[in-house]
Amino acid sequence: MHKIEPGFSSSSVCASSFFDDAACSFLQKIFSNGFNIEAKLESFSNENWKIQEPSGNAWVVRIPTRIAHSLCHQSQEKAVLDWAFREGFSLLEVAGYAEKEGYLLTPFLSGRSCSKLDFQTPVYLREALDLLSRLHISKTAPIEVQFDPLARYTATVQQALEEGIVFEPEVHEIAGELRGFLTHMSNRCFYMLPCHNDPSPENFFCQDGRLYLHDWELARRNDPMWDLAHFSVIAEVEPEILLSLYPTSDPLAREKILFFQPFVVFNTAVWGALERAKLSPGLSKERVELLYRTFLGKSLALIKSELFQVALKKLI
Repeated sequence: MHKIEPGFSSSSVCASSFFDDAACSFLQKIFSNGFNIEAKLESFSNENWKIQEPSGNAWVVRIPTRIAHSLCHQSQEKAVLDWAFREGFSLLEVAGYAEKEGYLLTPFLSGRSCSKLDFQTPVYLREALDLLSRLHISKTAPIEVQFDPLARYTATVQQALEEGIVFEPEVHEIAGELRGFLTHMSNRCFYMLPCHNDPSPENFFCQDGRLYLHDWELARRNDPMWDLAHFSVIAEVEPEILLSLYPTSDPLAREKILFFQPFVVFNTAVWGALERAKLSPGLSKERVELLYRTFLGKSLALIKSELFQVALKKLI
């Protein structure tokens, strides 16, 4: 445990050990009585730290990575977070937000993040889909920016180039294939509605027997079937099961899920491509390599699958 005392000039301590000067300044303005750095929490996209006030109140501060920050629409995020809390989608009330840097402070909650095992339970699965359905039909969600399925690839490649990192050719080849599919898509097949775009099992939070949806950085307008495709891939739930519980009259719903699945898988592979080149990745090198190889291979297998090719023909 590392204590930052009130009135003590701690920016140099933060910069050298935990946070940069800007993050320290952000926290010191909020916690005039000081704070303790309790632990670094596991996260794929950001650095999340649990901190505690002398009074005992616990908080989580998000320090975004460069790519996560570039993918988040800062001028929209605060409004979306406030809306999600107000409408009961989220338990996280924003206690501090720095739009320029992307720092976010929220309460540390006593519940738990879900895993894919939770959604083998029909009750939880139905509740998760109810949350997504409520979001998709919302008329008040302050979400206006359109989602780009390959935004993570573009941002990651840019950072890699600047750092002198070269990806394996297969990464760019798959990206080229996916971009080609998007180019030939018929826009009249797709709806642009409020979507979460990252509804992984871990982003659903369980407290007092009820589910909530957190981590709204990627909230954009998109076809709702992207959310179901994302959930299907990461939670390992078949599209037919999801569509038996999710209310939709879209005759192409299944085809859209199948079309979006390789994009979702590829985004994880792209994350792994950069992580495996780092000297100190966020996860162990063995886990990063496994994730990279697994998801890269899976994205290619999905593209080549008969189900994807049939869905593609129906959507073009």
